[in-house]
Amino acid sequence: MVRIWGGLHGNTGSSLSVFALWVFASVGALGVFHPQASLAQTRCFDPPGKTHQWRAEGTAADGVGSDDGTLVGDTTYGPGRVGQAFQFDGAGDYVQMLDASTGAFSSGDFSLLFWMNADTLAPGSYLLGKSLPDFGQGWDIRLHNQQVQVSGVNGWAANITTSDFAVTGTWYHVALVGTASAVRLYVDGALAGTTGRAVGTTSAPFRIGLTTNFGGNAFAGRIDEVTIFDRALSPFEIASVIAEATGGACPGSTTTTSTTTTTTLPRQCGDETGDGNVTATDALAVLRCS
Repeated sequence: MVRIWGGLHGNTGSSLSVFALWVFASVGALGVFHPQASLAQTRCFDPPGKTHQWRAEGTAADGVGSDDGTLVGDTTYGPGRVGQAFQFDGAGDYVQMLDASTGAFSSGDFSLLFWMNADTLAPGSYLLGKSLPDFGQGWDIRLHNQQVQVSGVNGWAANITTSDFAVTGTWYHVALVGTASAVRLYVDGALAGTTGRAVGTTSAPFRIGLTTNFGGNAFAGRIDEVTIFDRALSPFEIASVIAEATGGACPGSTTTTSTTTTTTLPRQCGDETGDGNVTATDALAVLRCS
């Protein structure tokens, strides 16, 4: 008989998300299973809907949109989660974008993804956002000691606060996802908090590393792969981005490679061509042997 089934596998421990089809042909008299398979491996997963991406590969250029960043203070580049990252010394460094619309999420769906690695843990260290905290405007994300805090997405307050998890010298992936009615925070792909939605507005620019007119602490450490989407990414998509980054960068479109394995079967087992081979395309002919 023939057994045919399909499987979708996401492996967050490697860089692979595997789409596979297995076809097993069994000859009852022989009691042997013969794999007839075409295995396709998706090496990169690049969710659609990107509007901006700052990869920090020796430049603050926007690799998707047109809002290139400007390095301020002693901001430089250091080892990233993928390639290089923005390096901040915690003494007022930041990267500033010029387009006032960047980070102005209004009422539309959005996703904001990035990696962070802290050199020190301090209260209220600004990671990124578009805010004017002295006037309670806009929104931002901060590293508060060992917690991540999100402010301004549901009124001006600390709307989401995670449990303690952060330690120095470790990369963490952070994703903020907004829909019409809720904003969710994911850390390393796991849901870390949810709140309602009322994202604040401000004319202040979008910044990485320090906010505008903020008396708290500038972030000391590295931030990498800052990416904005105009849609709400699913948990699977976030996990796929994380998996890809841990195994290598995927700056372009999805790349798929395929291999086909052919197994020799007896001619009397549905081998229509008589060459002794049965491939995935004619595997159904093996039904005659069941």
